[in-house]
Amino acid sequence: MELEPPPVETVAICGALLKAHLAVNATTERLTKEFVGRNAAPPPDLLTSLVELKVDFIWNQMSFAFDIYRHSPDNFTVSSNGSLAQAKLQAMPGGSYVCTFGGVKHNFHFESEPGERTRVTLDGKVVVLEKEKDPSVLAAPYGGKLTRYLVDDGAHVSKGGDFCEVEVMKMLFNLKASEAGTISLLKPAGAILEAGDTIARLALDDAALVAKATPFGGDLGDFPPPLEMQSEAVAGAPAHVQLAHLEARVHNMLEGFVDNEDEVLQRLSYRRMQRPTAHTPLSLPACPQVLQRLSEMMQLPEVMRDEFDELMTGAGSKLPQAIRETLEALKPGSDSELVRPATPAPPCRPPLPFSALPPPPSSLHSLRISLHRSCPRRCTTAWARRRPASAPPPSWARSNGLSSRGAAAAPPSRRPSTRARRWPPRRCTPSRSSPPVCPTSRVRRRSPPAPSRCTLSASGTRAG
Repeated sequence: MELEPPPVETVAICGALLKAHLAVNATTERLTKEFVGRNAAPPPDLLTSLVELKVDFIWNQMSFAFDIYRHSPDNFTVSSNGSLAQAKLQAMPGGSYVCTFGGVKHNFHFESEPGERTRVTLDGKVVVLEKEKDPSVLAAPYGGKLTRYLVDDGAHVSKGGDFCEVEVMKMLFNLKASEAGTISLLKPAGAILEAGDTIARLALDDAALVAKATPFGGDLGDFPPPLEMQSEAVAGAPAHVQLAHLEARVHNMLEGFVDNEDEVLQRLSYRRMQRPTAHTPLSLPACPQVLQRLSEMMQLPEVMRDEFDELMTGAGSKLPQAIRETLEALKPGSDSELVRPATPAPPCRPPLPFSALPPPPSSLHSLRISLHRSCPRRCTTAWARRRPASAPPPSWARSNGLSSRGAAAAPPSRRPSTRARRWPPRRCTPSRSSPPVCPTSRVRRRSPPAPSRCTLSASGTRAG
């Protein structure tokens, strides 16, 4: 009994998002390895491929080609044949994925197979996604240098026969023809090859071997976007929910993601009008409106009140009754109570007039004394006090080069140490029982070795 395959739209959207997810992971790994790890700037086209990319695959003899746009790490827009479908892809533990579009969740996981085949189990049904293979096209499986051809142009080659020689990392490999036919050489000998470059074409002896896939010409369907991308649905939500939605939208725009469906349509029309390689910045008409709306929402008093009500309804319901009543009493009852005028800052002290400024100091200590005299709150530190002329200078003043009246005799050669000093310094008194220790150093001195009591006589015998 053969199971019925999934709907074409489901396979198309889920397969497109899976291919886009794998391509973004590969590009991110390449950026980290080749550019970020080497402190190099990546090219703009490589960065653009993280947000805007193309994917294609074949399923059930039907070829699909899509344009993918990322609105956030999880939200995507899939474009094909003029139709748009917005979906959400989430990676789950265990290597599975959940694709949500149209309000329906589809679970799937995949396994990579040889020959660029991907086996996907979608909602319990097996789907095989593969690349288009044309046996008449002879492509390079890896990058290298085309050293020489082993056959002439227009010659007949058999199935599995060697037709050229490629050098890869100083090693030579022979490429084989997939089918029998007449060969037409496209690349000159000595050309540099990239993986996937077409080297030659075959006019097959059996033309039935070339089975062309039918292009997908249908629509992706009319599905509502995910809840995170429904601006109209969020408009009727509480104030704090609207603020969170606008904040997430602005953050995604700052990270380089495509904003909404209008920008997708603008990019699609731009691509049709301009060359694919042209790189011109696009105008974002929705950005000023979003920022203006965010600024207005941040000033609304209802944001705090709605969030308070939600917290008290959820986690706050488990609080004791007394604490709940206290919190409810702190909640303001009207908007006017929420917005209170800010407390005016104390007036600053007016600057001193030019005539009241102290004269220019002659030394560092004189500057300290001048600042001390001009300060309304007199400092009470010992170094700023005036000492009488008859008083002898203290020991710390002599050690710092200060005279008896507090003026600096000579500027200090270095910054005074902040370590507490003991005056007079304690002298080192070595003891016989313990090795001497210096109070100003934590290094313990070693005691001299004690003389040995055993001596050797002139004859070599031990004495003592």
